[in-house]
Amino acid sequence: MALNFCLALRPPLLKMTPELVNLLQEVLQIADTDESVLIGKFMNPKLAVTLTKLRTACIELLCTAMAWADFKTPNHADLRSRIIAMFFKSLTCRTAEIVAVAKEGLRQVSLLFEL
Repeated sequence: MALNFCLALRPPLLKMTPELVNLLQEVLQIADTDESVLIGKFMNPKLAVTLTKLRTACIELLCTAMAWADFKTPNHADLRSRIIAMFFKSLTCRTAEIVAVAKEGLRQVSLLFEL
């Protein structure tokens, strides 16, 4: 994902703007969506695989955002805590790819914030 690449650059290519925060909130909503709801709505197996890839990419983007220095300011604390909660919730997912990226997200958070 191009945005993930841009956020991972050091120094970052993007600045923290309200639009970027809104985008990260929307990405969090997608990543936090209950898989049973998605699978129930879309019975097509190919679509289920695509949705899993989308959720995985969203979680990876949120992992990158959590490591971003501009995102560590106190005014983003609520969004950061919701992302961490989503990482924990994703550990209960039945999809191995989502569990793997959620574990990586929690590992990175524990290193960044020395939990």
